[in-house]
Amino acid sequence: MVSKKKKIAFCGGHHTSSLPIIDAILEKDTYDLIFIGRRNSFSDDKNDSLEYIDVQKRNLKFYELKAPKIIGKNIFQIFKIFGATFKAYQILKKENVSLVVSFGGYIAVPVAIASYFLGIKIITHEQTVVTGLGNKVIGYFANLILVTWPSSVKFFPLNKTKVIGLPLRQALYKKPQRIFNIINPLPTILITCGKTGSHKINKFILENLDILLEKFNIIHQSGDYSVTSDYQKLSDRYREIELQANKNSNFMGQYFLKKFLTDEEVCSAFSICDVVVSRSGAHTVYEILHFQKRALLIPISNVSHNEQFLNANMIYEAGLGLVLPEDSLNLDNFNQFLHKLLNNTFYLKDKNLKVQVSTDSTGLFLNEIQKIIN
Repeated sequence: MVSKKKKIAFCGGHHTSSLPIIDAILEKDTYDLIFIGRRNSFSDDKNDSLEYIDVQKRNLKFYELKAPKIIGKNIFQIFKIFGATFKAYQILKKENVSLVVSFGGYIAVPVAIASYFLGIKIITHEQTVVTGLGNKVIGYFANLILVTWPSSVKFFPLNKTKVIGLPLRQALYKKPQRIFNIINPLPTILITCGKTGSHKINKFILENLDILLEKFNIIHQSGDYSVTSDYQKLSDRYREIELQANKNSNFMGQYFLKKFLTDEEVCSAFSICDVVVSRSGAHTVYEILHFQKRALLIPISNVSHNEQFLNANMIYEAGLGLVLPEDSLNLDNFNQFLHKLLNNTFYLKDKNLKVQVSTDSTGLFLNEIQKIIN
């Protein structure tokens, strides 16, 4: 039987932002959904991307789309853009899509262009405080642009831009479960390395894990990237340390290693940790503000428009954290920064930020979808 419900295609590089919206729609069963994204996070990665795993869990139809990150002056990149746009056109037409919801990034550009030529309405969401070329292109074609931060409004046409905040997973608003059973008085550090993992942070932890476990409990989300195999190396190293500690009856902190954290594990880890150590992606920063946790942020230095430094600086200026440049990441600096965070008072200075982050962004987003699709 053919469904009479209208169909929405979700796409974009920041798939974590899309999940609260997708889950709310699935719960109400108001629209049919498909997802257009990356089967692998990198071309050389043999592992399934987290977005593919999350979409499969929800039993949505997933269409893989390969698109170049930048056009530049390379003629082959332009051909790839045309090819990806044509494939997106075919997908959208075949599925008879009524609305495209984009969460930015280069993967969503061909989908937005194809939607425009098919006369399909587009909503796009910007997560970060600055906007890259891809999102500016998408914004040109979009009917409505939703942004997380008021500072992002200036990058888009004012007449079709609204500030709604960032949709967060519903589990983060619930009472946390006791998943990580900490049974010693050592401070607990939550280390998050993103979907594909930060190899630089993972490598640093790998090299210093035995020393760090003398002082801390560690919840470590390593990501999953087949080329570096960080998760496996960290797991093997911890077994070595644990065996040696048992032989010598040495006391050490607890270590919880995960490739990815479930929504419930994220909530549990944030609730019990004393400090968050992370890159400074849009979602991590927003979750730090949501939970009002002290944070040591290590921005990626080679991202466009210095996005991660600006995100990290916002946490610093809000009074919740410190920023450690990645080229200064060593054991002495790491311990020194953690000591400051653990032994000094850090609190959210800007009450307006607290109000903004507590806004029901998912509800606002769903209202806009309903307005446009109807």
